Amino acid sequence: MERIAMNNPRPTKLRRGLIGPAAAAGLGLLAALGATPSRADEFERTYWSMIVSKQDVEVFETYLKRYPDGEHAEEARQRIAELSGTAAPANAGSGAGAPTPAPAPAEALLEQAVAAQSKGDYPTAAMLYSQAAEAGSGDAHMHLGFLYEFGEGVAQNSEEALRHYQAAGDLGNPDGHVAAIYLMAADQPARAADLVLALARKDPARAAGVLDTVTQATLTELQRRLAANGLYASAIDGVTGPGTRAALAAYAAMGTASPPAAGGGLVVSHTGIGGVTSRTAYEADALRQALPGLEIETRRISAEGMSEMVFIARKDGGDVMRIEGMDGRVSAIRISGAGIADERGMTIGRSGFTDFKGDIGRDCSVREDREGATLLCQSEDEAIMYFFTSPMPVFLNADGSIRLNTLPATAPLTGMLWYPLD
Repeated sequence: MERIAMNNPRPTKLRRGLIGPAAAAGLGLLAALGATPSRADEFERTYWSMIVSKQDVEVFETYLKRYPDGEHAEEARQRIAELSGTAAPANAGSGAGAPTPAPAPAEALLEQAVAAQSKGDYPTAAMLYSQAAEAGSGDAHMHLGFLYEFGEGVAQNSEEALRHYQAAGDLGNPDGHVAAIYLMAADQPARAADLVLALARKDPARAAGVLDTVTQATLTELQRRLAANGLYASAIDGVTGPGTRAALAAYAAMGTASPPAAGGGLVVSHTGIGGVTSRTAYEADALRQALPGLEIETRRISAEGMSEMVFIARKDGGDVMRIEGMDGRVSAIRISGAGIADERGMTIGRSGFTDFKGDIGRDCSVREDREGATLLCQSEDEAIMYFFTSPMPVFLNADGSIRLNTLPATAPLTGMLWYPLD
């Protein structure tokens, strides 16, 4: 439990630390996909999406060896015929067409990597995939995820697999998020649930599709998160039903519409929130006057052998803010209500880490917790701290700075902390 030290109202810069233990392989993607026909079909579609635009006969021959009666088997045979010159070109009879342009560097590297992998040369394939990934290929990241998950050509490393799956998803391949969800579902259900929510914002149909295949523990965590957003009111039982599907669809829609205004449209600024400022008396009546429409109640919290009374602001049966005081005045407010925004529009439940416009190296730190990583970023004037919950691990450089290429694009804003400036 977080606690503001009553004799130190101003925060010090948080010490940076390496986040997250290595994730166990757990329910690996291939094992999960091979468990039922529907998951096997999912893997086949994923593999086909990676090779469909390739210009290498061996790639399609490998597909047919794996899936001789697959969904795209006939299309694969046609591609082999076209690439081998045994099929009539699409523009036959219309004269010589323009020369086929040379593939882009990333695509060329990807084709070479797929060819090497089809021959069983996994170390070479891993090297080429890495080069293609650095050139911006989402498909290359997807392949690297497979190799790291199962230790083919590289040392088995589940965290690296997750990182590459996430990168593939962030580059527009939703299969990356799906793969990461399956990899985490058995042993890290909370992180898997966060990724289901992230996928829902990008591809609602794919997110709905994984509900039938993830673990009960993941569904339980997902239902808890949907309930916390005011979208799910049924039993939290880890069972997919109409309520869970409707709540996930509503969450997906929050990406383009305003989230439930649990905070009543309150705005956080450097001077305070609503009518609360550093000069507001730390008394229930004063807080009720400054925060009309919110219920104010007292609550005792204990941590590390210490106990204190705080005020909790509530709306519609849920906590919106925790208000702490010192010397008879408000000293800090922990804000968690969906829909509450700062002056620049950063909104809890809607905004994400990519919306933060500050200096990441200077203003952001990382905190380790049991559910993964939390990014804490301060506003330029240090009056507001933003909490972004990352479904993926965040790594540090040797000097303690955040490794920028591990920053998550999908970490949602889950809370803010306001401190008085005077």
